[in-house]
Amino acid sequence: MTEAPVDRDARPPRPTLAQFLSVARRPRWIGALVLSLAIASGFAALGQWQLDRSVQNATVPEVETETPVPLETVARPQAPMTDPAIGQRVTASGTVVPGDFSVLSPRDNDGVEGRGSSRTS
Repeated sequence: MTEAPVDRDARPPRPTLAQFLSVARRPRWIGALVLSLAIASGFAALGQWQLDRSVQNATVPEVETETPVPLETVARPQAPMTDPAIGQRVTASGTVVPGDFSVLSPRDNDGVEGRGSSRTS
């Protein structure tokens, strides 16, 4: 006996709509659909809740930082800066002693040339 040659490129026949509906109407598949929809709606509700919480927590407190205040009221020597003090404009005064200077290095000053130079002339 000889067998008919098998065409390996041939696709299996597509299921018909009637076959699909007969499988989709089984209680097991209906239960799986209801369960998937319940899980998807739960995830959507949790995502909405998370978005609402992030918007509620996004309120930034109003801090007056544009009005210059004396440096002594914002920072102390060798003490860490507090969050409200960061970004506060300050005023300071001092005197220059001729012939006496200190060079602070390495100071990058945000890579801006000519601003806040540590050189003295």
